[in-house]
Amino acid sequence: MQKQKILIVDDDEDIQALIKLACSSFDLEVIQIKTMQKAIEAFEKESPVITLMDITLPGGSGLAALRKIRSMSIRKREHPKIIMVSARTSQQDQDKAIAYGADEYLTKPFNLEQIKQVIERHLE
Repeated sequence: MQKQKILIVDDDEDIQALIKLACSSFDLEVIQIKTMQKAIEAFEKESPVITLMDITLPGGSGLAALRKIRSMSIRKREHPKIIMVSARTSQQDQDKAIAYGADEYLTKPFNLEQIKQVIERHLE
């Protein structure tokens, strides 16, 4: 049986490493990406069950990528979980991400246990 995939989209290598470490508690194939365009390409090619994506990315906004990914998933009749991760803490930013199709919004900094709980919640 093929492993479920998780897509991590963040240009901060420390954040990517923390999320990847959290994924080691689950039987997931981890795909790490740093830019908006590569995120869209990887999402289309890999069909991850969960995507964790920063709002501020090289090459464009994570929110723009979120809208594109949601549109692609609707066409495929899929609903992968998309969690936005950001240092932006305003309620307006969180509301916008949810309105654009995010399943959850996680503010940075977060710790290993928090990210494990988020992954576990969205794998169920």
